[in-house]
Amino acid sequence: MKLITVYLFLIILLSSCGEKTFRPEKSIIELKETSKIVTLSKGQKAFYQAKSHGSVGIKEKVSVADKTLLKIIRTKRNYAHPDKTKLPGGDAATVTYIFEALEKGETKITIQKIFRGDLQVEHKIKCLIE
Repeated sequence: MKLITVYLFLIILLSSCGEKTFRPEKSIIELKETSKIVTLSKGQKAFYQAKSHGSVGIKEKVSVADKTLLKIIRTKRNYAHPDKTKLPGGDAATVTYIFEALEKGETKITIQKIFRGDLQVEHKIKCLIE
């Protein structure tokens, strides 16, 4: 019985450690690299998540063509190991970009995956705002 109690305690302890992930609201839309077109209503939010590890050279650049229609309202970095961010290689993280549709129209989100300063892949997502 004691062994089962210790085992359950360890499972609970380990599950509470580590990265705190972004928990989106129900109405928020997740954007993925495979997304080609997304339709948003005025005032609606969307998010995109990317892995980042700056000390290794893994970065991303996310931009919006027309910021009067769609704006990045928040960028949140969740470190994989928050207690090790000051150590070499401890900056591995998930970066969340949160967008808000401001006005009706059409714009594009550009996502660039960069490795050691070189552009590896570029994705464009067409955003229709109604």
